[in-house]
Amino acid sequence: MIRPLYDQVVVRLLEAEQTTLSGIVLAPTAQANELGEVVAVGNGYLQDGMMHPLTVEVGDTVMFKRLGQQIKIDGETLYVFREQEFIGILPSDDVEYEDEADDESDEA
Repeated sequence: MIRPLYDQVVVRLLEAEQTTLSGIVLAPTAQANELGEVVAVGNGYLQDGMMHPLTVEVGDTVMFKRLGQQIKIDGETLYVFREQEFIGILPSDDVEYEDEADDESDEA
């Protein structure tokens, strides 16, 4: 896996399913914000001669508006961001993925 430099973060795009209040399932392209899983982080950013660690960690689910720089590693498409490009970090229990939604509907 790649080790990003400074404040750069490598993210795998997640296909989170979102549903409107009326029950319409939105395609990932129709969503206002994208979600991704952090797979690698740099060691921080330099400010006033001191290195400051990043807030995000490997495994975090992050929200962002635009896709970062696209790269391919071992055939997998990943995206590189600067930490400041993220809107926020989502707690893992707030994100429902398509696989989990399918499993729940199968059990009912």
